[in-house]
Amino acid sequence: MENASKALLLAGSVLISIVVIGALVLMSKNLTAYQEGSNQNTRETEVKAFNQIFLSYNRKDIRGNDIVSLINQNLENGEKEEYFTQEEELEYMTTYNENSSLPKGSIQVIQEGREGKQLI
Repeated sequence: MENASKALLLAGSVLISIVVIGALVLMSKNLTAYQEGSNQNTRETEVKAFNQIFLSYNRKDIRGNDIVSLINQNLENGEKEEYFTQEEELEYMTTYNENSSLPKGSIQVIQEGREGKQLI
């Protein structure tokens, strides 16, 4: 009788553990879906606000100063490009030419190579 009660306690604790783990997994999935929806809503709000700036120029009677204003707003809102240069070392290549006047196995240096650098 004592073994049966221990077995029932063990089975019950395993069952409760499975239920708790399942609940945690379900909560994790729901939280992830909520965060993704929140991020999507934030992104849509940002896009609408950005587009709202330019909707005033969506008309047929645009003047020259409107175009200049539009260009200036585009320059202010746009991303600035940055260029970086990096110096990279280049290996020199040795070129071998056949020369029948040299003994077999001998090498004569015509022009000695040197390491170079290049800006990328």
